[in-house]
Amino acid sequence: MSLEKKMLFIPNRYKTRYRKLYVSFNLAVIPSDMNVTKMTLHVPLPHLPYPVTARVKKITSGWSEAESKLPTESAVLQRLPCQPGQTELIIDLSGFMHAWQRKSRQNHGVTVRIPNLPHKAFHDHQPPYLLVDTI
Repeated sequence: MSLEKKMLFIPNRYKTRYRKLYVSFNLAVIPSDMNVTKMTLHVPLPHLPYPVTARVKKITSGWSEAESKLPTESAVLQRLPCQPGQTELIIDLSGFMHAWQRKSRQNHGVTVRIPNLPHKAFHDHQPPYLLVDTI
């Protein structure tokens, strides 16, 4: 019998701003006796008229969707190519799995930015979700 489980998380905070999204997830609910083995962020993409590169950054300060002030961010952590016809961007966030599960006060989330699009890149009615593999 396998003890591997997949857990789906919806954002506890989510904000979009034209070509950028801000998102975080509450992983403190994962029992402490479970080990996280992988985390992937799934982000729905708009219609892409040409290839673009998404940029992923860590959010480094507290924030709220209701505030107009935007949180601070790290340098670019990942650059991921996106192609016309691609409907979803899958981002490996496994590097954050231990800190986000064990130190929830340091879990402010990530930003994803798709520059150079002629329209709004993200829509509030299609939020991203996080898949967490545990054992």
